[in-house]
Amino acid sequence: MPYPLTKLPYGLRCRLHELATPMERYHLQTAAGSPSICPPLQIVKNGSYRQWFCYSAGKLAMATGYLQPMDPVNLCNNTLYHPEDFEFKEVDVNDLAFKPYDGFFFSLNYLSLTNCKLSAHFFVKLTETEVFASVKRLRIIGNTSKTYLLKFCDVLAAFSQLKVLILVNTAVTKTWMTDLLQFSPQLTKLTIIDMTIEQFEFFEVDNLIGFLKAQRKGFKFDITLRAHYEEDLNTFHSRIEGELMKCRELVPDEEFLYDESVLMAVLTIEAGVNSSTWNLVSDDYEYF
Repeated sequence: MPYPLTKLPYGLRCRLHELATPMERYHLQTAAGSPSICPPLQIVKNGSYRQWFCYSAGKLAMATGYLQPMDPVNLCNNTLYHPEDFEFKEVDVNDLAFKPYDGFFFSLNYLSLTNCKLSAHFFVKLTETEVFASVKRLRIIGNTSKTYLLKFCDVLAAFSQLKVLILVNTAVTKTWMTDLLQFSPQLTKLTIIDMTIEQFEFFEVDNLIGFLKAQRKGFKFDITLRAHYEEDLNTFHSRIEGELMKCRELVPDEEFLYDESVLMAVLTIEAGVNSSTWNLVSDDYEYF
């Protein structure tokens, strides 16, 4: 039911018109049931197509799909957007100077950081914008900083509502698993692509099991490992698979009789041509 905003004093309504952001103006118009409360009419660009935004080299562009051409976008006072994805490409903290994204964007599905110069301050500065701070899915591809290794605690502290995190070719600190435990069970899925076997084998299997147990029920952890030589990947995968086989709480996917009530977490490890999936089960699981 529309709120009787039109009964507000004329002077107050004029002041609202002067101060309101496009998003605030849109909500006022929706609440009042008429654009006359705070003109002009705000146009919402949503429709059935997918809006993908990219900010790079000081310019903002938009496409209606990943394979579609990018067109320049100038955020104007009368247009609002429902972005599916927003990508920052090859930027550093200086590129994150305040821009009125909150005034023009509704909620965001995916945020991508591609070849950015990352730092703890970068994440803090980025999440000063609410539409980015409230994102639930984050994809980080590469890191151009020569002095900063990604710390999960920096990411999860900044993105408190994050549920899905994907890392591609992004080096992390040796304490990555310990850092993640500090924020358990925030994530529902973690994917790490191109982690070196040196970074992964730093932990014992018991630590890995403890990490999986600390996550929320149904947590998925997918990891793809890399090495200079295929033989190293094969050797490592055989060794880690042998160690995982010794853990009764982990059931290989090919032997698991699916039962959501006893499934605690899913671990998938890919190393070269080798791939294996393991299901962490509760004590109620019936072995056959």
